[in-house]
Amino acid sequence: MIQRTNNLTILTMTLDVLSRSVPFHAEWTFPDRVLRTTAPRRDQYCSDLITTQNVRDLILALPWNVLAGLISFEVTVDDRLGFLIQLYSAVAIQDLIAHWESTHRFPVTPAEISDDPYQAQFVVEGKNRRSHAGARGKKILELFLFAMREGKCDLDLLLDPFFLHFPKLTDEVT
Repeated sequence: MIQRTNNLTILTMTLDVLSRSVPFHAEWTFPDRVLRTTAPRRDQYCSDLITTQNVRDLILALPWNVLAGLISFEVTVDDRLGFLIQLYSAVAIQDLIAHWESTHRFPVTPAEISDDPYQAQFVVEGKNRRSHAGARGKKILELFLFAMREGKCDLDLLLDPFFLHFPKLTDEVT
């Protein structure tokens, strides 16, 4: 699939082409992690640690804040590119939690979801954050494609973690 992408011109790149031709490969961003194709068995993790109180404590610790401030763009650029960079920065900050959750997942069983309203809400909110972050990311990517066509930025922008970090459910990392 990647070989097809290198034959494209910037004028023919679209979101559809990129989403089909440049799949997320977790091992590129997280080489020490193993891809997970199925949910882990209960003997593969300490299910006793996944309690309502532990999940609350984890959320209150705001672990995604370690990702804040990683934007590598200078926001001193004017015109359309400056606007795009500001928008990118705002969306990246808005989606810090979804970014963190996409690489730090833990299993919550259907039984835990049905028994515990907090766990159920946690799972639903995570899915919503992931979905909305992906939609915002596609809008930003579309704007960057316009900027690339105008010669305002290069293709290496596609390697930015913002565009690589939302794996599909089938590409989850542990």
